[in-house]
Amino acid sequence: MTLYFCILLSFLPAADLNWPSYRGPSGDGHAEAAKLPSKWSESENIRWKIAVPGKAWASPVVWGNQVWLSNATEDGKKLGALAVDKDTGKIIHDITLFEIEKPMFIWKTNSYASSTPVIEEGRIYLHYGSAGTACVDTKTGKTIWARQDLPCNHWRGPGSSPILFKDFLILTFDGYDMQYVTALDKKTGNSIWKTNRTIDYKTDNGDLKKGFSTPAIFEINGELQMISPTAVGTVAYNPENGQELWKVHHGGMNAACRPLLVQGKVLVTTGDGGWKFFAVRPDGQGDVSNTHVEWKTVKGVPSRSSLLAIKDRVFCS
Repeated sequence: MTLYFCILLSFLPAADLNWPSYRGPSGDGHAEAAKLPSKWSESENIRWKIAVPGKAWASPVVWGNQVWLSNATEDGKKLGALAVDKDTGKIIHDITLFEIEKPMFIWKTNSYASSTPVIEEGRIYLHYGSAGTACVDTKTGKTIWARQDLPCNHWRGPGSSPILFKDFLILTFDGYDMQYVTALDKKTGNSIWKTNRTIDYKTDNGDLKKGFSTPAIFEINGELQMISPTAVGTVAYNPENGQELWKVHHGGMNAACRPLLVQGKVLVTTGDGGWKFFAVRPDGQGDVSNTHVEWKTVKGVPSRSSLLAIKDRVFCS
């Protein structure tokens, strides 16, 4: 499979406007660009376009003059990344990070490189679920550290993206056989903390325990909370040590969307089934399913649409 990657002429941000992770600098889909094209074609508003062999659903990330793409062969036997010059489309790095002899099965609508990387000055962190996680020097393209010992049977393929918090790289594993979140030292790759999910799934069927979401960290009442949706429930953790703070049991499976904090409430979509879309007050402790949910709705809610909040309205498609 060959995909095409292009840059819109009127959407080239200044060098200091980086797009470092899934859903951008603030993790909520907002961009500071003021001039956006309303239409484009092969000859209109396109500066350059290149062919990218492989199959990867990850979003690109941008730092300075580099655009990085996580990539994989369609059969999952090679996992790597591509770095492209933002102005010219010239390929800066095309690297293979992991070679997998027997890749896990993935569902036909997923890819072996669906997790969006996270980038900062001089380093990019690429994640392929249990198949591997690596830190790469963005100047040389050389691997700084790599891990392939974080277990999880993703069953239909991974999808959760990594996030950076201080000196931590935080990863989410919601698979068929095990469900946990973990923090690595971003400088060395060494494990800092690991917390198993305490969700009551009410089933032994691992297919109903899967999740694909990326957590978000908010400052709430002067304290940091990492909100992490998964199948059946959503959990808030202390990102410093992985301690569980509160949780909501809402049902559903395949949760994939990143939560938002809007007007003091956490907004969550539950994927396939369950409450679909709800708001919870993040000031409780323990199981707050029956005490802190402000509202919930199932009407017209898409299963895996990322939310966009603008003033007092929330958009999804």
